[in-house]
Amino acid sequence: MRFTNKIDNINLIRKIAWSFHKTTGIEWEELFSEALYKYILLLKECDLEENVNKGKISTHIWVSLSNCLKTYIKQHGKIHQPLEVLNNIDEMDWNSYNGAPFWENLTDEAHGVANLILKYSEHFVCLTPEQVKDRVTKILSNLGWSIEKINAGLSDLEKACN
Repeated sequence: MRFTNKIDNINLIRKIAWSFHKTTGIEWEELFSEALYKYILLLKECDLEENVNKGKISTHIWVSLSNCLKTYIKQHGKIHQPLEVLNNIDEMDWNSYNGAPFWENLTDEAHGVANLILKYSEHFVCLTPEQVKDRVTKILSNLGWSIEKINAGLSDLEKACN
């Protein structure tokens, strides 16, 4: 079933936007419009067919739009952090910070993966982490990277982010 004449999942989109509004304090209309925009992009990218289980479709939509809104919020710096963070500032281990920028600590493989994702971020933003790994693997394989090099880059990047 192609969703060309109406938006069948409008209530799901509203619910996702509302849940982000309640946790971040960002205007619901802003979040809803961003989620709706990302939903339309998702429809263009994915073929949500009639014979697919409705639960699988709604789960895919929920995960994709939630990831998109998280990215949107991070890019616009509007996540309202609770004030308890300020109470824990004295407990932070400042000696573990080595002073080197994050980017300089990455391996060459991790640099390659990160550059690909950053350069073409619009192609990855609505995907689940597993889909991102699959797409990155396919693209880098087509560019001549070995599977070992790709997996090392993904692993190194994941370790650096955690």
